[in-house]
Amino acid sequence: MKYLAYLLAITLLYLPQITFAQHDPEASQVLFASYNRYKTFQNVKIQFTQRTVNKSRNLDKKFNGTAYVKGKQHRIELPGQKVISDGTNIWTYRSKQKKVFIKTYDPDDPSLTPDKIFREDFLTRGLIFNKLIKNANDPSSDVSEKPQNEDIVEIVPTNKRRAYSKFHLYINRSNKLVSKWVVFMKNGSTITYKVQLFPNSYIPSKHFEAKFPRGTKVVDLRR
Repeated sequence: MKYLAYLLAITLLYLPQITFAQHDPEASQVLFASYNRYKTFQNVKIQFTQRTVNKSRNLDKKFNGTAYVKGKQHRIELPGQKVISDGTNIWTYRSKQKKVFIKTYDPDDPSLTPDKIFREDFLTRGLIFNKLIKNANDPSSDVSEKPQNEDIVEIVPTNKRRAYSKFHLYINRSNKLVSKWVVFMKNGSTITYKVQLFPNSYIPSKHFEAKFPRGTKVVDLRR
């Protein structure tokens, strides 16, 4: 699929504000290999586990979710919440509140949600492939788990005002697929996404339709 094909390392072609010299060559090579695999996919279904840990706050929160990405469309299903986008608008439905919030899709939104790793505009906006982590036992690497047949690419934002300082992208050496990423927040939290991918799944068009239960209150936040 055209849009999914521009995953990951395509940023090397479309980042006028970041020169190639700023990207680590080895990290770029790993990302290009993954890009070449993803460009063959028509769509992808993602089953994931998100875990947020902050030891100073005694926080350890975990939940499961599912995401679907097809072209510019995506859908995320979380406990008590659904997020649907047609590439122009985003609908966020919260079942407990019986409300749906509508906003315009913002490609500059700095959040690192499961669908974004697999969208063509993700790495084209202010990110640098900082280094390829080879030694998981190196204390400076911040790798909490020793990788199993994985390469780890450290990515940092050019905008220092982001809420996160960096994130690690784990890529399986055998199949070139992303298996996990860890986001290092400036407030001391780490957010880990472990993912299982199902490329070229059957994803019906109705998955990306903004339909919600009768009686849902609509809050339109579009300008």
